[in-house]
Amino acid sequence: MKKISDEAALKAVGWVFLVFGVATVVMFIMGIIWNHLLNPMNALGIGVFYGLRARQNLWRVVGMVLVLIPLVILPLGAVLAMAQPAQVYPILLFGFPVAKAALPVFVLWVTGFWLLGLWQFTVLNSPEVRAMFKRVA
Repeated sequence: MKKISDEAALKAVGWVFLVFGVATVVMFIMGIIWNHLLNPMNALGIGVFYGLRARQNLWRVVGMVLVLIPLVILPLGAVLAMAQPAQVYPILLFGFPVAKAALPVFVLWVTGFWLLGLWQFTVLNSPEVRAMFKRVA
């Protein structure tokens, strides 16, 4: 299997930030309309996308912080949810419930987002990507 280049991985990470950022802005606006408050922090992903493209190290660090928060919170939330006596767990996307699922599906959902965040952090923190940002400084 061919290894993806660091440049391509960085672009993919940037696009993930952009998609989550735009979706967060849309869901935040919908939340205002529906009187449902959301955390708009992921909207910073739009800035991270453009900052990564411009090789601005500050935005790389912001991206790593945005990824580290769910890397810590998702496992804690999953453990707390599993401690509940519920038979069905809500599947949330950008703070809104999109489905209800049994425990194994819920754990897979959380694990998928956790692995995506781990991959993003690994790319942003790799020595090769860090070197790309030092050359521009």
